[in-house]
Amino acid sequence: CEELITGLELVDYDELSRRLPEASGAARKSMLNLLKAHPSSYSTDDIPRLEALKAQIEETFPYLWTRTSIKGLFGGDKEGWACGCGKTVRLDATECGTCSLDAWGFTVGEYHRNAAVADLDGRLHSLREYFAPGASPDTTPQA
Repeated sequence: CEELITGLELVDYDELSRRLPEASGAARKSMLNLLKAHPSSYSTDDIPRLEALKAQIEETFPYLWTRTSIKGLFGGDKEGWACGCGKTVRLDATECGTCSLDAWGFTVGEYHRNAAVADLDGRLHSLREYFAPGASPDTTPQA
C-alpha cells in the first residue's frame, strides 16, 4: 500500500494528519514512511499543513529515554539513560543493546522521525522560497 501511494503521488497531508494520532505504533511508522513521497503538486496551502504535520510528528514520536543514575562497578554513580524496555543505556549510546531501539523507538535503518522532520523542513524551505512575495513562479512546484 505504501509503494502504491508513494508511486502514484497520492500523499494526502490532511489525511495523514488526521489518522496519525489514532494509529498504532506500527501504523504510525508506516504513515511516517509516506512522507518520503510527494503529492503531485504543491500550493501555498501546503505550507501551514506541513508546519502542523511536522509539529504533530515531533509530538507523536517523543524522546522515550529518561536520564537516570547507574551504579558503577566500584560503587560510584554515573549518568545514563533508562530505555522503555527497562534496561539502562550509556549516555553516548545511540540504541539500546537489549531491544535495539533508539531513543524514539526506531531501529537502525528505519525511516526515522528525525529524517521525516528534516525532509519536511526542506520542503517548507523550498515552498516558502517558491511562494515568497515577489517570486514569479511560472508553474506550480512539482514533486
